[in-house]
Amino acid sequence: MRTFITRLIITLLVIISIFIFIIFIQKIVDKGEALRFLGNRFIVATENYEPYEINKYDIVIAHELDPSEVKENQIIAYYTSDKEYKFAKVLSVEPDGIKVELKDSSETIISTSMVTGLYFKEKIENFGKYILFFQSLKGFLISIGIIFLIIIIMSLFENIWFAIKKLFTKKA
Repeated sequence: MRTFITRLIITLLVIISIFIFIIFIQKIVDKGEALRFLGNRFIVATENYEPYEINKYDIVIAHELDPSEVKENQIIAYYTSDKEYKFAKVLSVEPDGIKVELKDSSETIISTSMVTGLYFKEKIENFGKYILFFQSLKGFLISIGIIFLIIIIMSLFENIWFAIKKLFTKKA
C-alpha cells in the first residue's frame, strides 16, 4: 500500500511538472503570445481594467474572432506594438481601423490586424500571477527543482523504509 501511494504521488508530481513545463515553453515558442486553446486565448491581465471588470492578474478568456466581425460596444483584446495585450471598448468600426475607448476614457484608432479576441466577461480571477511566475525562468527552475527534490526524498524514504523492514524481519 505504501508503495502504491508513493508511486501515485510521484506520478502526480510528474504530471504537475509537465504542466509547468508546458506553461514555460509556450511563452518561448509562441514569442509572448497568449495561450490558444479551442478558439480562445487565455490572456493574463497585467493591469486593472475596472470599466470592464478585469483586475490585474486575472486570466481573461478572449474568444478569437475575425477583425471584420467587430461591432460597436464590444470589449476586445488587442496586441500592441509593445508586445502587450490590452483591452478596450469598441466605439466604431472605421475604414482605416477600429476606434476604441481605452480604460482612461481616451480614444484612439487601432489597426484591425491588432485585434486578437472578444471578451464576454469570462475570466479566472487572480490566477495569472502563478502563470507569470511559471513562465519566468526563475519560477520555472524553482518549481521544477522543488518537485524533483520531493520525488528524490520520497524515493530515498521508500528505500530506507525497505532496508529497515528487511533488517527487523526474521528469516525462517
